[in-house]
Amino acid sequence: MSHVIIVTEPDLAPGYQLAGAETLVARSAQEAYQHIETLRRAGNVSVIAVHAPYYAELEESLRREMEKQVIPVVISLPVGLKTPAAGTHREQVRRMLRRAIGFEITFQSEEASEQ
Repeated sequence: MSHVIIVTEPDLAPGYQLAGAETLVARSAQEAYQHIETLRRAGNVSVIAVHAPYYAELEESLRREMEKQVIPVVISLPVGLKTPAAGTHREQVRRMLRRAIGFEITFQSEEASEQ
């Protein structure tokens, strides 16, 4: 059941597709929400990665509900900009992946920065 889907904006979808990722295009946070709910009900998706600005616009109660859900894991997908919250986001992704796959992931960039 290791099925990962990325919900992103139209301009970013081709890049993810070139990398081999399955994507769903959303033109708004509302459309992203509709995709997320459809995928959550489908039962065949392990991880739903959502374009960060769309994820941020979801109601807080929905985000809390999704954080408690074991599968699918719904994560905010960084937009590629380095921000002060990058470490916080990395920790959130690590925690959610640990919950989804049962062990902790150490990102390569973290290992390099710790040396």
